Amino acid sequence: MSSNSSDPSGGDGGGFIITDSQINFANNLASFGTIPGTCVCFLVLVAYGIVAYFPHARKYLDRVSFRLLVYALVSNVGFGIAYAATPAAPGPGCNFGAFCVNLFLTFSTFFTTSIAINLQLVLVHHKNGQHLEKYYLIGTFILTIVLNVPTFALHQFGWDEESETCWYKNGDPDLKLRWIIGTQSFWIALAATIETVCSVIILAWMYLYQRTTRALGEAVLQAGPLGREGTKSITGVTAIKTKGTATKAIGTKGSSPKISSTRVDDAARVEDFIRKRPTDITRDPRYRNAILRIALYPIVSLLCNYPTVALDLNTTIRAGLNTQGDYRLLVLDLLFYAIRPLAYGLIAVTDPSFIIAIREMMGKTYNTRNRSNSDKMSANMEFASVRAGARSGRGTATQTRTGQEASQAQSEAPNMTVNGGFQEKADEHEHRSNLGSNVGVIKEDEEIGIVEISYEEEFRRINRQL
Repeated sequence: MSSNSSDPSGGDGGGFIITDSQINFANNLASFGTIPGTCVCFLVLVAYGIVAYFPHARKYLDRVSFRLLVYALVSNVGFGIAYAATPAAPGPGCNFGAFCVNLFLTFSTFFTTSIAINLQLVLVHHKNGQHLEKYYLIGTFILTIVLNVPTFALHQFGWDEESETCWYKNGDPDLKLRWIIGTQSFWIALAATIETVCSVIILAWMYLYQRTTRALGEAVLQAGPLGREGTKSITGVTAIKTKGTATKAIGTKGSSPKISSTRVDDAARVEDFIRKRPTDITRDPRYRNAILRIALYPIVSLLCNYPTVALDLNTTIRAGLNTQGDYRLLVLDLLFYAIRPLAYGLIAVTDPSFIIAIREMMGKTYNTRNRSNSDKMSANMEFASVRAGARSGRGTATQTRTGQEASQAQSEAPNMTVNGGFQEKADEHEHRSNLGSNVGVIKEDEEIGIVEISYEEEFRRINRQL
């Protein structure tokens, strides 16, 4: 739905008449309401281009969701231009304008939906967002073309006599309702629903992740030091079992001959948990801000899409503007369409990757020491304890070590002190990292220690897939 007519009309038997002032107000709202949002989206794209010109800042913009956001902003610019430029009168310009409005609206909707889907797949299901990016683009392009080009070719876009707008123009109300639902309303509502579900799942994942990480740290710390023979006397937590995003600590008393083999299995589970959910990276405030900020796009889409779908269907089902209330709902519908580009533009200008890139461009590099020592200590102690448990458990289960070797393995545990900052001691060894992982592959002759990595490089590697 683009803009209103310049032709007053009567309503039903109630004698409702649209006045000239009402017509002018609706026309101005449709024509000029999208201009601020279109300008904001365009200026944001220009700012993105300026920042991307600097190589040191460009690396922070190398993110799947950021590129999808750029595509959505371009679509919103096209939507705003088409929405404002479509003539409020019957003719070829009205037909083509209605087609362009719906085309860019569909592009924008599906690109923002892809942002939410990508965030869930990367965070919750551990998929590689960079590998999935091409499927987002292909799927969005195919759906948009299939929904709009045949509709335009079959002359379904044009001047609607009932709502007096450039929109769907079929003279049969029932057939027009089917076209609207089948090519626009259903898909926009579905996209908004998917975005909402993804956002809820992501927020729930973040809550469970924080709770799980806290429980994991407490359980590992309560386990205490290992014995010289690779076993330990457990008085508190002896086993940590992980499944999905939940961690359960099982309390037992005393010691058992089966503790060693149990520690091997449980330590392997914990190490796999840490590999899939990196504690150190996700505590970075930039990481959390990126997730929360990206989750705002589906929220805005939800607030913009559901009302327009409901109002469009209401106008179609009621067969025109029959009362003053119908006219007010039409104005409200036009308002929601008009503020759509502005809402996305304002969120885009506060994108965390964009802000970090600006700081880098201005020479204000993020200081990784801003992370609290307690967070770093918790993450590294979790990792060191788990690696030590897996190492000593393997030694006891296989019974291939002498007492001297077991003692040496115990002495290889990392020496950690707090002296104005957290100091890490890492032995050299081969390291293969999984997605977002600080955990390497353990070999029989590998020493126990914390893997030394480049924190900034690890952050950027994970962030590129979001």
